[in-house]
Amino acid sequence: WGLNPEVLDTSASPAEPVFVCNAHKRSSTSVAWHPTYPSVFCVSGQSSMLRLWDMRNPFVPLMSHGTSAGNN
Repeated sequence: WGLNPEVLDTSASPAEPVFVCNAHKRSSTSVAWHPTYPSVFCVSGQSSMLRLWDMRNPFVPLMSHGTSAGNN
């Protein structure tokens, strides 16, 4: 996956990033969209962090949760 997952506009040709998630210092491992809020998604990574993002305010995560063993 890499460090910064991207949300792409697939209506453009070629697809263009509309949001780049600078979520972790290490590789991101998983992304999941909220089932009822289409702008909200969660990213987890090798850093042992879980971050909840809202694409309407992409500069600060809504929530972060992790273990002391991880390096953001």
